[in-house]
Amino acid sequence: METESIPINTENFNRLLSDVALIKEMLIANQVASEGGLTDWVKKELAEARQIPDSENISLEELEEQILAK
Repeated sequence: METESIPINTENFNRLLSDVALIKEMLIANQVASEGGLTDWVKKELAEARQIPDSENISLEELEEQILAK
């Protein structure tokens, strides 16, 4: 099977990598509290994320299409 190279938008890809690294760091640093509940920080972040309308989010399929279109 041949390997096909697909050009991608480097700026968007680097931003995505940065976001994933940040999320990973936040998950590791702010794990679920020992009693099994969420930390205050996580609750605050979750509440803020829930304020973002679904119309502003993009699906995985849309992201893949954007990446492959470039």
